[in-house]
Amino acid sequence: SLLYRRFRHFNGDKTKGLIFLCCELIENNGSALREYVLRHAAATHLEPEFSEWIKDSCIFCNTLVDRIVSGFPHDTIDEVRDELGFDDRLVVKGELFHIWAIGSQHKNMRPLVLSPLKCLNRRYRREVILPGKVTGVSERMSSSS
Repeated sequence: SLLYRRFRHFNGDKTKGLIFLCCELIENNGSALREYVLRHAAATHLEPEFSEWIKDSCIFCNTLVDRIVSGFPHDTIDEVRDELGFDDRLVVKGELFHIWAIGSQHKNMRPLVLSPLKCLNRRYRREVILPGKVTGVSERMSSSS
């Protein structure tokens, strides 16, 4: 696994953990993934130091996105294909989201400011992710020039 190879490559260095932003639509998705990873490590008899490294060095954030994804855009796929410049058979139609809530109880979680990004000729500005049980990220859409 990627995590185990990273643990081994860096000799268990506690500063080399990863941050996971889970997007599964289940309650406490980050906590659930963390528990699954720890159960898998135990079931495959990996050394206890690896499990401790996961607990101490990796952050599994619980997330919630206020957004509906309705699936493949049958009615507008030609317009999407023209805008992308290629045929993407895995494209899905989804609402723009206005709230992305990210939470973590990890002791090393610090405020994070994400820079603007450009996506399909729309500009999104993500503001601030703060540490705490429930944390908000607001999104504002503006026209790109």
